[in-house]
Amino acid sequence: TGNENDLVAGKPSLVITPNTVGDWPPVKRVEGDVNAFATAKLDVYVTEIEKTWSMNLARIDYQYTTDSLMTMTDLDILINETDRPSTTFTGTLPVLARELPRGSCCATAGGWLAFGMYDAATRQTALVVSALADGIYGTPEVIATVEGLGLVRLADLGDGRWLLAWEEHPGLGTNPFAFSVVRAAFFEEGAWGAPQAVAALDGYLKEMEAFTTADTLNMAYVEAHASSESDEGRIRAVVFDPVGEAWSPPHNIRASSPVLGAALACVGASAGEGWSDEPGRILYIQSNASVSSRYWDGSRFCLPGQSDYVYISAGPVDRVALCPAGTNACLYMGLAETDGEIRIRRYAPDPARDPENPDYNWNGRAAAAMWPELGVVAAGQDTLDDLACGWLGETGMLLTAWARNGRLACVFSDPGTITNGLPYALSSNEGGQYADIRIESLSNATARVFARYLSPTRHELRAFTVAAEEGLIGPDPDAAGPFTLIYLAGAGGSVQGVVTQVVSGGASGTPVTAVPADESVAFGRWSDGVVSAARTEANVQSNVTVTAGFRSVGGADLDWYAARGLVPGSGEDWADVDARAVPDKGTTLLHENIADTDHNDTNDVFRVLAIDPGPPVGVAFTPASAARDYTLQATTNLVTGPWVDVPGQGPRPGAGGEDAMADDGEAPARFYRVKVDMP
Repeated sequence: TGNENDLVAGKPSLVITPNTVGDWPPVKRVEGDVNAFATAKLDVYVTEIEKTWSMNLARIDYQYTTDSLMTMTDLDILINETDRPSTTFTGTLPVLARELPRGSCCATAGGWLAFGMYDAATRQTALVVSALADGIYGTPEVIATVEGLGLVRLADLGDGRWLLAWEEHPGLGTNPFAFSVVRAAFFEEGAWGAPQAVAALDGYLKEMEAFTTADTLNMAYVEAHASSESDEGRIRAVVFDPVGEAWSPPHNIRASSPVLGAALACVGASAGEGWSDEPGRILYIQSNASVSSRYWDGSRFCLPGQSDYVYISAGPVDRVALCPAGTNACLYMGLAETDGEIRIRRYAPDPARDPENPDYNWNGRAAAAMWPELGVVAAGQDTLDDLACGWLGETGMLLTAWARNGRLACVFSDPGTITNGLPYALSSNEGGQYADIRIESLSNATARVFARYLSPTRHELRAFTVAAEEGLIGPDPDAAGPFTLIYLAGAGGSVQGVVTQVVSGGASGTPVTAVPADESVAFGRWSDGVVSAARTEANVQSNVTVTAGFRSVGGADLDWYAARGLVPGSGEDWADVDARAVPDKGTTLLHENIADTDHNDTNDVFRVLAIDPGPPVGVAFTPASAARDYTLQATTNLVTGPWVDVPGQGPRPGAGGEDAMADDGEAPARFYRVKVDMP
């Protein structure tokens, strides 16, 4: 496998399947993604290769055939690649830190941002860290050159120390004894140290987390054999030896069994007392969708002859998240059930616990006492794409954030009174998906929610700042700024200028302009209704997040296309997408887009249902989308027209489903039609 182009989370970006030894052709199959690059050295002998294969790999399965005979040479597989520029930070805070290659991973914590940065000149990926100082990210510092970057994690070890851990897929040529490896580097005394080997894996990494107990630094991880999406796996941990400055061999916490999902966390630091004496906790979803808890204290996960786990919930659960409450020995657990409900539980320390007693059983209590439930914080009808919890120590609030159906939402909870605020939508559905949610606590009861956003046209790290006021989302009561201005681009264009700006209250931002990608695209409007492509925020009194919407020159909403996976093919532009015929409907995609009908449903057609001759004349039609404007028009001559708007009958948004408009005037007999427009 080759993976020199950029980051990969949990799987190779290029897989080359050889044929049986002695058979022809030697390369049987190549699978990969658009960011893959590789040169394959084959241990075979061939006389000649009839041609050099060059292609874009867009998740295709390509079968090679040739009639060449066999002698000695090397076979080069050349792949057309589009280099992404190295990381360019925009703005002064990590609200939109960078555009990410597909499959990339990153980590954020405590003012640090770690990610992979590809150097097109050397064809190498470097793991880099950038520090936030005075509201500005500094120059990225290279920690290590990596091969096949997977998961990345940052851990606060206290006393100004940090641990950066990452997964690599070095390949058999570099490391023939492990499919995947975990490495780490410490930040101590103001500088990052050299990378160290942590663990060699037999497969892919599903999750990992570092945590400190009273005496030890540990790294717990969940390992899957077949792939990062595999249900099979095992839970293991390694311990750092500060004297030898090396990591121990792995300890098995749970043998190879189905693990549908996992969350790992350390307990928080007690105020003024250093780290808690509680062990690290590991939650995992079993094959029957129930949830169990295990612990690891640096040397053991159970007492001899005692249970090695605590059964928490029957579920069914498909997502689990953990976070420490930073000022006590407490953890909060988020459980997303398959019916869409999100429930919160709290780890309650045992008042009678005795950490100094080697016979004390950390699994000795029932789930109701150890993990009492605090209630449902959000409801819904669909499963989640991701889930995260974060603790705001200054206010004693818990923030739960989740992604569902392309939207990012959150809610504040007050565990002390067991009350929840109102769920708040951080984003609309732009046709993509959010993943890898992380919550970072800020000052003044605020938090920043980080998430990777992936759509057919964009892949980027985003962040949203929220504030807690009596358990609800609201403005910071002490706010005179700073405020964050975020400018996003929809499908078919980009935003020029500083797309993330931080300004003081009452100040002005800097100009930005929405720019179409090519001549087949025109600017539509901003998501807040502004119709000018260029804009500058003046007298800023709140945070602003807006998205530039683009349309085809024919008038189609390009985000509508992108949400349905309709994008230009090779050699096409958006005008070609407009012109695509819709089978069995007699329409084009442009017609379906403007009418907001389902191009896959032959029964979903914009049409007049009935006309009541009145008076008044009533015209019923369907479908009437709330995202489109409708106008009733009339004429006395179908040949020469003109069609005129009926007074008071639009343009207005549709009612959803069936709708009707009326002409209560005293005009003579007329012909009627309903016109649909993009707002």
